[in-house]
Amino acid sequence: MILIGITGGIGSGKSVVAQLFDLYGIPVYDSDRNAKRLMANSKEIRDSLTAIFGETIYKGETLDRDALANIIFADESARQTVNAIVHPVVCKDFMLWADSLASTHSMVAVESAILYECGLDEYVDLIVAVTAPDDVRIARACRRDRTDEQHIRERMTAQIDQHRIAEMSDFHITNDGQQMLIPQVERIIETIKHHGKQRYRAARLGADRV
Repeated sequence: MILIGITGGIGSGKSVVAQLFDLYGIPVYDSDRNAKRLMANSKEIRDSLTAIFGETIYKGETLDRDALANIIFADESARQTVNAIVHPVVCKDFMLWADSLASTHSMVAVESAILYECGLDEYVDLIVAVTAPDDVRIARACRRDRTDEQHIRERMTAQIDQHRIAEMSDFHITNDGQQMLIPQVERIIETIKHHGKQRYRAARLGADRV
């Protein structure tokens, strides 16, 4: 089985690319959605969070997301602590999910905006970076999150620069609203089918830089 990572900054449109991979028969693990599920249901995460932040971080069986958000947004060390608790559990869950599909699929993928930051890059064989011009990303994210440009720019600044992500990855998809996505996705899938786990760099494929 070949494990593919799909990543990109806020507003890049990586979720649309992930949906296309799924349409082509490659199941995709949504790391953000599953992280939320695990933070609510994982005993390992719950025990660690309550040991640090107290029992009130959960309301009964439900994680108090607002209370946790207030803590980690105000304290960088607290954010790093939470990430150190959650990310390894997500990685483990992804591998269990991938193993469960090994007998029926030759390729699976994981979608994550923080693939490199959370260590998922160590678990996959190949990585697809999705990029878009900053103005396009901002417009998309503002519409989606119903927020203002300043807030989106702050979130962009907190993430790895998308040019760096493209350089570190094996494949590069430009999602600028002008270049068609389907041919780019098809080319990547066919290349992987033909060459297997051979490592690439985006530049070797002649992908345009944003």
